[in-house]
Amino acid sequence: SSGRFTTTLFFLVGKLLWSESTTPFHLTLIVVNCLTVFVLAWALFEIGVDWRIAATTGIIFLFNVSHYEVVYWLSCLSYLGCMTFGCLAMVHYWRYMVRQVEQGLLYCSLLILVAVSFHASAIIFVFLGGYFALRRGAPTSHVLKTIWIPLLLCVGYTTLIYLVYSNHPQNRNVAQIDEIL
Repeated sequence: SSGRFTTTLFFLVGKLLWSESTTPFHLTLIVVNCLTVFVLAWALFEIGVDWRIAATTGIIFLFNVSHYEVVYWLSCLSYLGCMTFGCLAMVHYWRYMVRQVEQGLLYCSLLILVAVSFHASAIIFVFLGGYFALRRGAPTSHVLKTIWIPLLLCVGYTTLIYLVYSNHPQNRNVAQIDEIL
């Protein structure tokens, strides 16, 4: 395992349900791609982006992934899960900051953990949530007081996964810059 817990869990459950048949895996991945496009467009609309731009962004994302046949690559579930749960986390952080939804920070923190369990790059959604909250008038001091919670969760989880799976090739390629230099 690469430490992408949720992707590994998907493959294990899928194997139990569908055995060696790849068709259900691929059909599930197509559904997840469509769901990700919808969540991306909805998240952008929810945080105040014009619906035409949000919808166009979702369609462009769909065309991009379908062009590279990502829809059929099972391992790409990691990226889709990261995008879906990262967008949801960003919306909940934005709601917490702008609309004062009390549970928003809790939901953001839980969703960002799920997103990071798909892929470590989900950390960007923490910064995007803060950025969009600031753009909508959230006080800078309040953003700085709260953004560290989901940020710390991302860094902590990613560090834990790296320590547990330090020998996995993906972790070596991402985390060891000495080989690049």
